[in-house]
Amino acid sequence: MNRFSFFLLLILLLSSQSINAGSVSDGMPIDIYASFVKPRDEKDYIMRMPAKLPDVYLKDYLVTFDAFGSACALELLDTETNETVYNQVIPAGGTSCLLPSTLKGRYLIRFVFESVVYWGYIDL
Repeated sequence: MNRFSFFLLLILLLSSQSINAGSVSDGMPIDIYASFVKPRDEKDYIMRMPAKLPDVYLKDYLVTFDAFGSACALELLDTETNETVYNQVIPAGGTSCLLPSTLKGRYLIRFVFESVVYWGYIDL
């Protein structure tokens, strides 16, 4: 009976952790895509697809995302004019960015690295 109780308790704990892990973002998921950036100075540069696309969420004006291993630039481009309306450097290990509340409309959000750009669309 003791082993059975321990087994039930273990299953209960594991199931509650998986439920909590799914609700951590507490925001709307953003569909993210990847594009390659070929360095200009390297002829034989081999473009490799990233192992995993980051999970990105938007809640009000807070963008949360998986921690990146290196710094990147977060850019917002107006979808009508293709002008950059917001730009911020995200340090390695950063997991969130608060956007200005003055922004309204549809934007292209981009995470720009040396060789890859992650991008998607957001509505503010």
